[in-house]
Amino acid sequence: MKCPHITRDFEVSTKSTSDILKSFDFIRQKAEEVEQTQRDQALERIKSRPVKPTDEVVESNALARAEYRMTANENRLLKVAVSKLDSNLADADQLQDIPITAQEFVALFETEPKNAYRDMAEASTRLLNRKITVSDEKQKITYNLLTQVAYRKHEGMVIITLNPRLAVHLIGLRDRFTKMIFEEGFRRLKLFSSQRLYEIMKSVESQSHYEIGLDAFKARVLADPKKYKRFADLKKRVLEPALAEINTLTDIQVSYEPVRESRKIKRIRFRINKNDQKSLDLG
Repeated sequence: MKCPHITRDFEVSTKSTSDILKSFDFIRQKAEEVEQTQRDQALERIKSRPVKPTDEVVESNALARAEYRMTANENRLLKVAVSKLDSNLADADQLQDIPITAQEFVALFETEPKNAYRDMAEASTRLLNRKITVSDEKQKITYNLLTQVAYRKHEGMVIITLNPRLAVHLIGLRDRFTKMIFEEGFRRLKLFSSQRLYEIMKSVESQSHYEIGLDAFKARVLADPKKYKRFADLKKRVLEPALAEINTLTDIQVSYEPVRESRKIKRIRFRINKNDQKSLDLG
């Protein structure tokens, strides 16, 4: 025989527990919504802040030494996008919808204002078709660089989305990364070969030297790696002009010597030193 008051108490207790659980669910949901809003606002602040000459481009060493081909303007646009990421924040949503204005592009690279948006739009369109090959001890992986570009001509802005697969090379980095500060030289480099050689040298700066095979060098530094089959042409057209820019305009000094195997030049040995005079100028 059931006791009425016990049954009634049980029903009340069950109802109270259910109400409490619903309250907890509501509170948790609201907390998650607030957290998401705060996260979205933080990401928006990170991405929308104007890029400055003192900003850093941070990437994995593997990405700094990757194989890709593009124009100097495309590489500039890519580096601006990367500089807007917080490399310490392991949130891949940072790579989405990165706004870059013609105004900040002009201020950073001292380009012609009337052509800035056009140059950015053309560069971002070409970047959509660019690929990058990253190597490590085990494998080579080829990625598309971008997944989307939006154009806002009336605002003088392009909005690009980096491939989220590249997140491992751009954010949450704790070691084995390369850091370049625009003001230390990259913003002044006019040639793609200068930009790429500078980037590679910054990734090995702490070692003071770096040796690379001729074919690997061409794949990483030349806009067209099939050109300059003769080392004399490579030296005249690529190495000497690139080093002239780097040694004059950046925070490092780079020298090189060809390495022969069976009387043929097969490798290039680089030496990297701090450009003390340029460091004083920048300071």
